[in-house]
This record gives sequence, C-alpha cells and structure tokens, in this order.
Amino acid sequence: PQVKWNGYVRQVSDSIYHLQRGNIFRFGDITAFVMGGGYSIDKASRTLGQSWWPEEMPSYSQYKRAQKNLEKYGRAVTHILSHTCSNKMFKVLLDRFDMQEKLSSEERPLRDFFDIVEHDVTFKQWHFGHYHKDYSYRDRFFCHYNAKPLLLEA
Repeated sequence: PQVKWNGYVRQVSDSIYHLQRGNIFRFGDITAFVMGGGYSIDKASRTLGQSWWPEEMPSYSQYKRAQKNLEKYGRAVTHILSHTCSNKMFKVLLDRFDMQEKLSSEERPLRDFFDIVEHDVTFKQWHFGHYHKDYSYRDRFFCHYNAKPLLLEA
C-alpha cells in the first residue's frame, strides 16, 4: 500500500519501503531525489510481470512530479538516487567500459531528462546501478553493482 513516510512510499514490509519516482526524501540533513526507471534491453529473455514490467520507464506524470518537487526544493538536494544516469555520464561509462550494447533509444527520454537534472540541479552525489559496474567518477557519480551498501552522508 501507499503510505506517507518521509514522503509518499509503498510499504513492502514493516521495515522496507519503496521510494517512489519523482519524490524527494529527507533523512536528517540528507535530501535525496529519487527517480527510478530504465529500459530492459534483455526483455526477450525475461517474463512480463515477473522480471520486467511495462512501467519500467517513468510516465509523463512522474516526470512532472519530479520537476515540481525539484522546484519546491530550489533545485538543490544532497543526493540523487536513480537506476540509470544522464547521457553525459553514460558517455563516460562508454569511454571506460565496452558497453555499446547497453545503448538503447528507448531509454533516451530518461537520460535526456537526467541531462537537464545534471545541469540544473545542485547535488553532492549521484548514485545509480543500471549498468552492472562498480565505478566512481570525480567523487560525485557512483555506479554500483557489487559494492557494499551505501551510507549517504550530508
């Protein structure tokens, strides 16, 4: 069910909450903008409703919610938590790793949105994991895969 807990979330169990797209959550001095979503390039080997969902990419209303919430916070947060990253950061990953197969035009609208976020929003760190790599860039962008759980610091 959807509940109000530090913003609107879906409660999975007593202590597990799904932070919903386009929202900003406060944890003490930390403000985390959350915008999940990404395109599954391997849908052919997955099962609809079990290992991939049509809602994997954000909807128009989720983009609008994100813009509204970023405006509400003065376009400044301490952290961004997403599944994928901007085109600009994706190019950094392409230059570092052989990942051309992960480039999909279906994901472009979300990466375009993140280009705007990267340019217009003040943030300390951006964390994402879509590309199954452990990599940090300029102590500001962090791609996670097998890394230890993260501890966000204000």
